[in-house]
Amino acid sequence: SARRSSSSSRVTVATSCEISWLEALTLVALAGPRQRLPLLLSERSHHDYAARLLHRVDEQAQAERPLFRWLAAQRQSLTHDDLRALKAVLLLDDWLAGSRSIELEARYHIWAGQIVRCAHGMARQLRRLRAQLRHRGVSSAGQPPLDELVQRLRHAELDGVAEHRAALSRHIGVLLGAV
Repeated sequence: SARRSSSSSRVTVATSCEISWLEALTLVALAGPRQRLPLLLSERSHHDYAARLLHRVDEQAQAERPLFRWLAAQRQSLTHDDLRALKAVLLLDDWLAGSRSIELEARYHIWAGQIVRCAHGMARQLRRLRAQLRHRGVSSAGQPPLDELVQRLRHAELDGVAEHRAALSRHIGVLLGAV
């Protein structure tokens, strides 16, 4: 869409020599193909994903990074798709920090399988970003290289959802019960 291409052209990689995992996730979420996570109307009114991400950025002392300064300036004009992208970033950041799938389902109004799809999609996008960054000489800021992030996201099913099959079957049971 025309909106996506204009939005993508405004989001660029910082020119410094380091990039954090959170910055990499945010960059690919906003600049690349969007993850297909639902964003309910009730979420838009009750959960300010842009503010939550910017709060997390402040906690990690990354507020002066160009991408996050751009996000703070654009916060009021973010589209529905932009907010879905930020939701994906927060979801995966929480999953990487060790949150369990069952907690993430409730917090982000999703089902566990969407975590896996989101993680795999982001891993594909991050591989492309990683190649671009290597070409520019950019490394991961104070964290293991992006290779580890890509591997963790690619293997999300093994790490996060396999232990929570009961949660997924609970949703299936509810759907079958409603029929």
